[in-house]
Amino acid sequence: MKNYWIFLILIITVFVVAGCDKEIPEATPEIIEFANCLRENGVVMYSSITCHVCDTQKEMFMNPSGLVKSIECNPNGPNAQPFVCVEKGIEATPTWTLENDEGNEIKRVVGLQNTAQLAEFSGCPAP
Repeated sequence: MKNYWIFLILIITVFVVAGCDKEIPEATPEIIEFANCLRENGVVMYSSITCHVCDTQKEMFMNPSGLVKSIECNPNGPNAQPFVCVEKGIEATPTWTLENDEGNEIKRVVGLQNTAQLAEFSGCPAP
């Protein structure tokens, strides 16, 4: 029985260490410039920690946190703001909105967007 527990602990340790080894690539200057333009133009991504498409969107910007303004809609997520998502009528994630300086929505698009689609949506030059 003792060998079973040692084996189990060894397997768990291998999986934890392997999972921690994933490096997130650095954003290119073009992506950083594009993300800055999105943020400056009032583009916001509403996402959820349970949304794998949202993860894909964030990876486009090598952005687990920071380059593109993102609001977490899942109450169990980090820095969650579900009340904002309810107030904005977010029904699916990712939802991208273009908002004015007062936070009023000008337009929105739902689902996975590539950089060309986001460029057209936001008025930012595509990287």
